[in-house]
Amino acid sequence: MRSKFKLALIMLAATAFNILVTALCLVILLVLYGLLLSPHIPAEKAFIGLPILFVIALVLSFVIYQLTLKTILKKRGLRKTGGDHTPLSNQ
Repeated sequence: MRSKFKLALIMLAATAFNILVTALCLVILLVLYGLLLSPHIPAEKAFIGLPILFVIALVLSFVIYQLTLKTILKKRGLRKTGGDHTPLSNQ
C-alpha cells in the first residue's frame, strides 16, 4: 500500500510541475510577444498569435519536463522501464 501512495504522490508532483512549467512558459512568451511583436502587428490581428503561443508553450514545457525527468532518473540511478519491467530503448 505504501508504494501505491508514494507513486500517487510522485504523479501528483509531476503533474503540478508540468502545469507550473506550462504556465511559466506561456507567461514568458506572452510578455515577449507583447514587447517584441505586438507593436508591429495591427491590433485586429494581434489575437491570432495567442493560440500559437499556447502551442509553443506546451511544446516547451514538454521538452523541459522530459529533460528534468531524464536528469532526475540519472541522478537517482533509476531507469525507465516498460510495463513488464523491461528497460525501454535509450531515449
